[in-house]
Amino acid sequence: VNYNNPNALEDYLGIYVNLAHLKLLEYYSKFNNILVYYTIIILYPHYKLYLDAL
Repeated sequence: VNYNNPNALEDYLGIYVNLAHLKLLEYYSKFNNILVYYTIIILYPHYKLYLDAL
């Protein structure tokens, strides 16, 4: 890492913004399958009371 470079902070900031965007896309893609998750929770006997706690 070259700390003498004045643009180094901007490089890291851009990298972290891109990583945060990728993480958000990962979470939003899970919302497309929300019906599947609820169905699995309802059908799996151990988690039947999980939805009541919500």
